[in-house]
Amino acid sequence: MTTRADIEEWFDSGVKEGATHMLVVWDSFDTGTDPDYPVFVFPDQDITKVIAAYDHKNMQGVIEVYHLGSDRDIQLHATKAWYIEPLPKAPTFPRCFVLQRDIDETGISGTGIVAEGVQFSDGVVALRWKGLWPTSVVFHDQGMKAVETVHGHGGKTRVVWQ
Repeated sequence: MTTRADIEEWFDSGVKEGATHMLVVWDSFDTGTDPDYPVFVFPDQDITKVIAAYDHKNMQGVIEVYHLGSDRDIQLHATKAWYIEPLPKAPTFPRCFVLQRDIDETGISGTGIVAEGVQFSDGVVALRWKGLWPTSVVFHDQGMKAVETVHGHGGKTRVVWQ
C-alpha cells in the first residue's frame, strides 16, 4: 500500500528531475502490496494527454495529480489531490495597507494617505489614523469588510496594499 512517505519521496524526486506534475497511477492488474506508482510530466509534455494515456487504460487509472511547483504539504493534506493548475499564492501575514482618500466628504481628514493599517492572519485589522488628532482602532469582527464599509465612503477612500 502506498504511504504518504512514498508520495513525499516521489514528489521530491519529480522536483529534482525537473517535472511539472506527478500522477499517481493505480494498476489494478498488480495484485502485490504496492499497486500505485508515479508518472512524471515534464515541461515539454501536455498534462491532459499524459493523464489520458494512463487513465482507464490497460487496467490502470490516475488517482491523483500533484503540481510540483506548488506547496507539497497543502496538496498532501487534500482528501484527493487533483492539482493540474498551480495553487494560488497565499498572502503573507501580517499584510500592510494604507487608506488612500481621493475625496474628503467631511473636510476633516483631507486627501491622500489618511491612515495606515495591518491585517493579521486571523482577519483582525488594526488601523492608525494620521493627522493632527491621530487615533487607533481595531476591527475584530469582519476585518477588512468593516474597514471598507465604515471608512470607504462609497469608493472615495480606497485600501491600497503595500
